[in-house]
Amino acid sequence: MSFGAADAQGSFAIDGDRWIFSGQLVFSDAAAVYDAIERMPLPRSGVVDFGGMAHADSSALAVLLALRRRAAVE
Repeated sequence: MSFGAADAQGSFAIDGDRWIFSGQLVFSDAAAVYDAIERMPLPRSGVVDFGGMAHADSSALAVLLALRRRAAVE
């Protein structure tokens, strides 16, 4: 199951008890990708695999930090 904006370059997918990201995560799609993952349950293992990330800018780091804050609260 993939979660991301319809026109976003990258997206997260649920793979068992972890998330996998593929594609790019840059400023132009970071907000849409983050909005989409807000609806996803956090991975039970706490693992978010970015091995499939093709390109990133500083907005990818912002998404990572927001996910970490969310995990600390939930």
